Amino acid sequence: MDVININNLTKDYKWFKAIKNVNINIRKGSIYGFIWANGAWKSTTLKILSGLIRKTSWNIKVLWKNWNIDTLKNIGSVIEYPSLYEKNTGYENLLMHAFLTWSKKEKIVEILKVVGLNNVAAKKQTEKYSLWMKQRLAIWIALINDPDILILDEPTNGLDVEWIKEIRELLIKLWTLGKTIIISSHQLSEIEKACTHIWVIKKWQMKFDWTKNEFMSKWKKWESIEEIYLNIVS
Repeated sequence: MDVININNLTKDYKWFKAIKNVNINIRKGSIYGFIWANGAWKSTTLKILSGLIRKTSWNIKVLWKNWNIDTLKNIGSVIEYPSLYEKNTGYENLLMHAFLTWSKKEKIVEILKVVGLNNVAAKKQTEKYSLWMKQRLAIWIALINDPDILILDEPTNGLDVEWIKEIRELLIKLWTLGKTIIISSHQLSEIEKACTHIWVIKKWQMKFDWTKNEFMSKWKKWESIEEIYLNIVS
């Protein structure tokens, strides 16, 4: 069952076409990995889906209804660098977003348990957080109103191996709780380990949309997603 259907997504700027006729179907309870070349406008696509920039044209349904501003209550997102009130504590950031999204204050306690950060971290100013802590807090905030769909753009960017593993385990935990997750990453090995479905986009157009097993079985002579990607986009 699909929870998102996008048909003919297009984004035009004054001098060029950023996205051309992208079609995406997202199945409920899956983790989708975007694989893109640099300059393929992955962040633009994810920002449009998250309501952060305007599209030029599209037909989109989320949870079987036409996309509108109310759709955003079903979508949590972290696009590019985490955006936080850095003079405030982690708990205060959560509290402000709970207020803005009409979420219950008690929800913060539930989220703290799910993402696994303790009370000491929650009471610290976020400007003192490591990049990993900021990334985790941003995911907290994206979950504050219990959305059905979570969108993460490069969540492992700049993290070391230990924290990349932590992010992967957190995504899998959220998936087991029933979330549908969209993730873009240049860490192709993490896509291979965490995702159930894989997209490949080249030159602003969707090229492949398969389950991970289908994706890997198409080219058995190659041993990893990195090798497959380099061969199919060349």
